[in-house]
Amino acid sequence: MIYNVLHSYAQRERGVWRLRDEDASSRRREELKQMAGLIESIGARLGYVTRRDGAALIWEENGRTEHVFYLIASALVGRAVAGDTHPPEKCLLVLPGGRAALAAYKQQRDPSLAEAMRGWRMLKFRLLRSLAEIPVLTRQTFEEQIISDPVEQAEGQLMMF
Repeated sequence: MIYNVLHSYAQRERGVWRLRDEDASSRRREELKQMAGLIESIGARLGYVTRRDGAALIWEENGRTEHVFYLIASALVGRAVAGDTHPPEKCLLVLPGGRAALAAYKQQRDPSLAEAMRGWRMLKFRLLRSLAEIPVLTRQTFEEQIISDPVEQAEGQLMMF
């Protein structure tokens, strides 16, 4: 567990672990704001109305919930999913790529967390940024791209369009 946490938040340089620059709390707070803005803009492009409900950003169409996004900067996924009442297949946990592997590891080790997250999808920040840059993004390609970037995917693998 310690090894997974270290790899999620830090890098090793000359035998010493150092917090990655992008994991400074001020940078992560700014990044969370940027991701919320991207969710809102992508939703508008796809014809959804975005509203906030506590920590969630919800895409709606005609008053019906289509997607629920929970933005987190850590791997404390249990807090994000606890008590959620939306259908799990509509819920997306949006987090930094470095946290996705740690979240998956925690899910494998904790059966109660795995059960709570059944049906949820994880969306990495980098994929959300890429989706925002696709000029011909549709609802269908949005769904396809989310599926195309699994948590276990290697760090440097490129997306195919």
